[in-house]
Amino acid sequence: MALLNTLIADRDGTALNVPVSSDGEADYLRRLQQGGLCLLAEEIDMLLGFQSVERLGPELGEIGTFIRQESRGQGVGRLLLEETRRWAQGEGITTLLAAVVLHNERGQRAYRAWGFTEASAGPPENLGHAPNGVLLELRAD
Repeated sequence: MALLNTLIADRDGTALNVPVSSDGEADYLRRLQQGGLCLLAEEIDMLLGFQSVERLGPELGEIGTFIRQESRGQGVGRLLLEETRRWAQGEGITTLLAAVVLHNERGQRAYRAWGFTEASAGPPENLGHAPNGVLLELRAD
């Protein structure tokens, strides 16, 4: 929650613009337990970042990646994605969608460097994305 609220306050790396509460995050994590995933990257008791996947359908998930400013550019996101892809494959998820706000050019570059491309179809109704964003997808090979 603290990392996410720092990114929200700095308007850096997230489309969220209202601070999250502990109750709100607990509710989100409970939803993820219904077929989703949340991975943490830590180093000596410090959270470097996290990545979550919310299942949108049997073969579809929405991914979010949140990395502490000081930890960016060090491969944290890529390592999280490697684990996320292994998990998704085991869960039968063939497509991960990433909705990235337009002003987050660094986030768009990161997802593209990880193999994401422009989504071939419009967003599903249950995708929680900002209207002023880019929808990227990563399909299983």
